[in-house]
Amino acid sequence: MGGRTVRQFQMVTGRMRCSWSSFFWGALRSPRIVLRCVMAALAFACAVFPPGTAKAATFVVNSLADRIDAAPGDGVCGDLLGLCTLRAAITEANASRANDTILFAVSGTIVLLATLPEVPDATTAGTLEINGSGQVTVSGNDRVRILSVGYSGNLTLRNIRLERGRADVGGAIYSDGATLTIANTTFSGNSAMGGGAIYSLGGMLTTQNSTFIGNSASSGGAIRFDWGTMQALGVRLWDNQAGLEGGGLYLAGTADIRALTIARNTSRRGAGVFSTGELRLVNATFSENAATEDGGGFFGQSLTDIANIVFSTFYANTAGARGSAIFDETGSTRVKNSVVVGSGAASNCFGVFLPRGRNYSTDESCPGFTVAAPHALRLGPLADNGGPTETHALLSGSVAIDSAPDCNDLEGGAVTSDQRGASRRWGASCDVGAYEAGAPVTPFGPTRTPTPTFLSPSRTPTETVAATPRPTCPGDCGGDGQVTIDELVTMVNIALGGKPVSECSVGDTSGDGEITIDEIIQAVNRALNGC
Repeated sequence: MGGRTVRQFQMVTGRMRCSWSSFFWGALRSPRIVLRCVMAALAFACAVFPPGTAKAATFVVNSLADRIDAAPGDGVCGDLLGLCTLRAAITEANASRANDTILFAVSGTIVLLATLPEVPDATTAGTLEINGSGQVTVSGNDRVRILSVGYSGNLTLRNIRLERGRADVGGAIYSDGATLTIANTTFSGNSAMGGGAIYSLGGMLTTQNSTFIGNSASSGGAIRFDWGTMQALGVRLWDNQAGLEGGGLYLAGTADIRALTIARNTSRRGAGVFSTGELRLVNATFSENAATEDGGGFFGQSLTDIANIVFSTFYANTAGARGSAIFDETGSTRVKNSVVVGSGAASNCFGVFLPRGRNYSTDESCPGFTVAAPHALRLGPLADNGGPTETHALLSGSVAIDSAPDCNDLEGGAVTSDQRGASRRWGASCDVGAYEAGAPVTPFGPTRTPTPTFLSPSRTPTETVAATPRPTCPGDCGGDGQVTIDELVTMVNIALGGKPVSECSVGDTSGDGEITIDEIIQAVNRALNGC
């Protein structure tokens, strides 16, 4: 801090300090005197420490109950029993301008009584990450949506399971013009009219190494994505259903999806994927999806945007009318270096495709594809062949092995791995489809069902009916159960570097060795409202 700034602060506090001895008597006549002085110090501190300097906080949930925070905005996650619930942790994170993290020291299922607090605009509340460490499930109990992210909010979910959420849109999560990141997370049994698990309206949606199973909606059984940008890598969509379109995915924005397995999903049209926007789909497997009308695997419907499908495998998808694997209503789908093995229930393809490279189909319905019998393509069953998602292996002797004319996508970029993450090429040339035969697979990091880990293995907090003492009152430097004006000024001096943190260690609620403006405000709240 510059000398001029320090001198300015000393001028302010100097005028205040000259009357500290009279504050007690002045407060008896007018508590507003004290409040004005505190606000003066805080106003200057806010100027010195602007909102951008707020320090990140970590809240550790130690209760599976669904109870509200006892004192929202005080920086302490605690219900009336002194336990930190997920609802209380989100409440406190929302009240802070910092980028916050929520962890768990318990395992099990949190059953919600109401939707959790909305994650607000990140410019005022910071970003929020919730990491369940593979040990926590949050359930909407078939009654409520689990989470929502407001406009310009920023939420990351890791290693957690969201199940049985229910709403009009976004059964588990509704994201409105926000940044939503999903990693190593499972969504199951969620339902809505649009987006059984997730409804994302605008903004940015990113999904990584996550599973969507048994979700349902009228459109977008697992995910409905309208506008904005979506990226997905290593995602599994199984047994989701939609009454109308997109049993697995309904895509109406710009999407880049790679290493996807979409299997046994159902809907009227586009049982696997229903797309009306710009799409890049690389290294994807569509297996046994079933549409009652058109497009068992993929349904493309766009007058302005192109859907690119590259190095992908379609296996035994079905349709009640046309296009068991691929249905292109507007001639906007381009397919390159992909394999289509039909079920025989309907033609493999319908529409005017723009084929590139070498593609195989087991019937003559896919324009520009090379016709090959199933026994010549030699695809193995859908199985865990390594990597984050299941694949159909190319068995020895398959005509698809080493038969791709190049290893590039439709924009000319090199595709250097298959769906499992194994190297392309492996052999004389790249293989056609999502699987590169013979290529070794680097072991995939986490297992698909994460092994629970605990923050404090030696003890698991147990709820009791008896009240648990709340943490030390922020700002109560003397430990007498109240926060005084002198203690507030001490905290300001510590924040400015004039005193050591040891003079008011309870003011450092984050334990980072510093006093921030947020911590000073917490102390002011305690001074005005009591400990």
